Amino acid sequence: MRSMLAIFALGVLGLIVQSALLNLLPARWVPDLGLLIPVVAILALPPIEGLLLAAVLGVSADMFSNALLGQFALIRIVEFVVIRVVNAQLDLKRALPLAVFIFAITLFDAAGVIGITWLFFGVSPISLGETGNLLVRAGVNAAVAPLLVVPLRGLVEQFTERDARRSRDVRLDTKRPVL
Repeated sequence: MRSMLAIFALGVLGLIVQSALLNLLPARWVPDLGLLIPVVAILALPPIEGLLLAAVLGVSADMFSNALLGQFALIRIVEFVVIRVVNAQLDLKRALPLAVFIFAITLFDAAGVIGITWLFFGVSPISLGETGNLLVRAGVNAAVAPLLVVPLRGLVEQFTERDARRSRDVRLDTKRPVL
């Protein structure tokens, strides 16, 4: 649970850094940390914590963006299911499969945003001419994702070891004979 909270803090910090980078660089060259951190963290966390993290970081992305409330949360939960299914078939902890998957999930994420926005407003938030920018952004995400795997997995393992040490130190002395 502590590892999930630490990754949540990193995810919110990632959203803030992404917002700052969007003021300095063109949007197509800024990695989508609001997508990358949950995806990579879901691979390292246990399923319940990964689902909770995906939902909470999705709501956080909703708060930082000008999106419908719950739009990114819904998309992140669906992506959680997709990640778990694909990870059961492929080893997404290796760099090349992860990069290819991140490229695809970035396009899936954009399709989800377009679909939900079109459903509620009847207008697509991305014009057809911006598909080139979307492909560049998917490539940037695919290049950055393998760099996030090692630190996030190390963070999860560090907190898991700390929790395991604490649970070993607890002794129950009942003062009665045990059968």
